[in-house]
Amino acid sequence: MSAPAIPLASIENRILLIRGQKVMIDADLAELYGVPTKRLNEQLTSSPTSASDRRLRGKEGDSCCATTSSGLA
Repeated sequence: MSAPAIPLASIENRILLIRGQKVMIDADLAELYGVPTKRLNEQLTSSPTSASDRRLRGKEGDSCCATTSSGLA
């Protein structure tokens, strides 16, 4: 059985524009996926070369582009 659809407005309201880049805070992204923030961050650090990780962290995986629940890393 599939999960209920998330309203588009709920997603759009969580996207921030920082230095010309669209970003989401890790806590917001984890909430949308229904997982704890800690688990989301563990997955990002355990597979740093996957395509989804590059999209989430930025093309180079720079820490300057990563976000945390307390602000920019």
